[in-house]
Formats: sequence, C-alpha cells, structure tokens
Amino acid sequence: MIWRFDPVEVVGRPAGWFGPVARAMDLMQFGIGVLGGLAVLAQRSGRFRPGPAARALGLCVLGSFPVTVALYAAMLAGTAGVVTVGVPVLGLTAVSWAVWGVQLAVAWRCLLVSRPRRAWAPARCR
Repeated sequence: MIWRFDPVEVVGRPAGWFGPVARAMDLMQFGIGVLGGLAVLAQRSGRFRPGPAARALGLCVLGSFPVTVALYAAMLAGTAGVVTVGVPVLGLTAVSWAVWGVQLAVAWRCLLVSRPRRAWAPARCR
C-alpha cells in the first residue's frame, strides 16, 4: 500500500514473487488489525474476560513481527536495483516501523498484565 503514495521509478522488473509477497504482507497486517478490532468489540460486549483476550492479542502481534520482518526483507531483495523510491515512501516506511514499535510495546504490556497468577504469589502481586 505504501507504494501508492509516491510515483516509483522502475528501472527493471521486480522478481516474479514480489507481488504475492507484498500482497501477503498487506493481508497479514490488515488481518492483525481486524483481530484487534474484534477483540475490543468482544471485550466491550462482556463475552470474554480481558486477560485471555489480551494475552492472545499480545502473542498474535509478537508472533507476526518476525513474519513481517521476513516479508519486508524479501520485498527489499526482490526490488534491489530495480526500483528507486522517493522521500515520501521512505518517510511512510519510517512511520510504519514506528507504529510497529508501539504495537510491540503494547503487545508486551498485554502479556505482562495477562500473565497467569500463581497460587503461591504474595498478595501484593495479585
């Protein structure tokens, strides 16, 4: 999606698998957003306890990060020497990675606040 914001100068053809990899990246990121939205709606409806939903979302986001990095690296490799990008694409890429930083911090927080409590834990830790 980021490529739509800046006319990109193409000096050759990207690898044949570039399109499917880029589409997989878009679909995965869209899917994570939909799951997050559904979890918020489910919690507001009172059908799910907050702890398990927060834990599941945290694990989902943390698990998708390495996949995103791998897909991003594949996309870079598939366009090396073929595509030149402008400042808008570089800026949007930086914003995208900053958003990932926030998502990772929130996912980590979700895991911390939803961790299972042990019966032997002191009362102040519960």
